[in-house]
Parts: sequence; C-alpha cells; structure tokens
Amino acid sequence: MQTPTESPNQRSLLNQLRSLIPTGAISLGYALQVAEQQADYLLSSLDASTSLSITDTMGAFSRLTVVYDQTPVDGLSYWNGTSWIIVIQARAPLSRRRYSFAREVGYIIWHEHLECETPDRTNELRHIINHFAYSLLIPAPTLDRLWTNGIRDIDTLSHTFGVSHHVTVTRLIHLRPWLNINPPRHTTWHSYVERPPAHAETITGWIRGDCEPEVTP
Repeated sequence: MQTPTESPNQRSLLNQLRSLIPTGAISLGYALQVAEQQADYLLSSLDASTSLSITDTMGAFSRLTVVYDQTPVDGLSYWNGTSWIIVIQARAPLSRRRYSFAREVGYIIWHEHLECETPDRTNELRHIINHFAYSLLIPAPTLDRLWTNGIRDIDTLSHTFGVSHHVTVTRLIHLRPWLNINPPRHTTWHSYVERPPAHAETITGWIRGDCEPEVTP
C-alpha cells in the first residue's frame, strides 16, 4: 500500500502516538501503560483534559473521516488509499458510538502491529486497544478529581463522561482495584488480571518482532 503525503502536523501527531510503542518485546502490563500514555497524549494535543470529543479528534487528523451507517458491527476502520475511514453503527446509543470511535482510533494507532497478529496475540491486542479507549473516554486525572470531590455514583460518572455503565465499572476496576467492584457481565477484564504471571511475561512478534508490517499512514 502506498504511503500518502501528509502535512507535517498531521503526520507528526499520528507518528508521535505510534512512537510511544517501544520496540522489542514488552510485558502486557507495560503495554497497557503505553496505551494510557497514548490516550493522555492525544487528549493533551486536543487540549481536552476532560474526555474525548469526536469532532475535535476528527479535526486533529485531516485524513480521518467518520461515517455513520447501518453496519452489522458497532464500529470498524480501514484505509481507503487516501484517508482513514471509521464506520460507526448509526443506531447505537451515543455512549456506544463514542466507545466505538475511541476503540477504532486505537486500532489506527496500533495498525502496523495488527499486521503481525496471530491467534495467540488476539486477546492481548484487544485488551490493549480497549484500554486505550477506556483511557481516552475516562481520563484518570479527571476521574480522580471527581472522586475526590465526592462524585462516586457510577450512573453519575457514566453520564458525566458520556459512557456506558460497563465502561465506567471497568475503568474503576483498573484505577481503584481496592474497591472490590464486581466486573460487568461479559467483561474481558478477568482474562488479563487473573492469568498466571508467566502467561503475560512478554508480548513478542507483533511489536516489531516476527514480521515486517506493511507501511501505511
């Protein structure tokens, strides 16, 4: 796939987000830290410390288009040769559309590493990208400030951040595990917090290891 020419600023933002991913093998825990760092960096670049704005994010990437359509899935993204396209299920609730958008932005950032995906790495990649979306939708500093000010009701927090109850609970489990909050149903959280340590020792290959992914913007 041919790499298009982008303006320096547009190219720089995406490259800087991708450059935060270390070369070589890293632990799953560290990969999650990188995903959170990427989300913080993007929000800082957008001057949006509170939470994600779809409109502002689209404006930061001139080669990014969002399409709302009747898709069989909540969201998907692809490169059409000239720009990145994010397709979001038009009938989904607003909170779900926001989550789908954040997740697809994560896929675009980690795109080169997805080229190296194998079945053994599928869950790890999903966790990392989902964590990026959670971090983008519920920034830790903002949640900390609200929590300190006594705003701790899950419904209130969900409404404040424009996310689902599931996203809020999952984020709280990550940031405040001592609260012993029950995970939402069908969550994938247990699959990477209850693994034996040896399983998550390193993630290899898809981080510039086993293959040379095709270069795309």
